[in-house]
Amino acid sequence: MEAIFKKMHIKSGMKLAYIDKDGVLENYLKNQSMIELVEKDADVVMGLVLSLKDVDNCIELLKLKRKKGSNIWLVYPKATKTLKPDINRDILFAYTQDKHQLIANGNLALDESYSMLRLKDIE
Repeated sequence: MEAIFKKMHIKSGMKLAYIDKDGVLENYLKNQSMIELVEKDADVVMGLVLSLKDVDNCIELLKLKRKKGSNIWLVYPKATKTLKPDINRDILFAYTQDKHQLIANGNLALDESYSMLRLKDIE
């Protein structure tokens, strides 16, 4: 996970809060020592969204957990032959900009099943 943290611009000792109703992120975060997992005042927040209906609630909860101005990372499933989610990078980019006043400023692969989109406040 440390390699992913580096790509996310997370430095050792930073605080991270996350929302993960399905336990996907917990598997990545529980056995690392680089960051401190917290419930609020986080330097970085990340949340798992499996469909467009999850986005609004997830973003509002992440905003409560972060320090003002901290980046928000949304983790979302990649499309496959058998999985056709109703979200992707382009949909999230437009939706979060219009509805939440956030602009995408980064995109990474978490693994072969999930991608991540970094969002920041529109200033």
